[in-house]
Amino acid sequence: MEKYLLNIVLIVILFLLSIEDIRHKSIRLWELIICIGISVSYSCVSDLYGFKHMIISIPIFCILLWVNAVTKCFGMADILVIFVLNCVKGVFFSIVVFGMAITLAAIVNLFLYIRKKVQLKSTIPFIPYISICTLGAMICV
Repeated sequence: MEKYLLNIVLIVILFLLSIEDIRHKSIRLWELIICIGISVSYSCVSDLYGFKHMIISIPIFCILLWVNAVTKCFGMADILVIFVLNCVKGVFFSIVVFGMAITLAAIVNLFLYIRKKVQLKSTIPFIPYISICTLGAMICV
């Protein structure tokens, strides 16, 4: 039962962040801190994945930070949301969701580019893609 409650809490948080990301193309820091605090503390209290996954997720977080510093292709909120997924759902789950989100974003934005709705240098909100792929992965797994 706790696992399902955690999934519902995580999906609600991700979709609330998605709405904010779509509206403003950025996430306020206090919203992100509250969402990270709720997710990680609930994960620690319920001990579904525990501290082992949090320790394992730190190098992945650092790699994503380095990629962001070099290429500027992700926002800091996107990286922190993937870090939360690492902590809450495990490393393998978050890597699969991240790959699915990149693929979905590429396909959707390719169609939008063909229809002249976005430009090549446009910024896109990425958290909605993470949210949709997280929901899809939770349903499939």
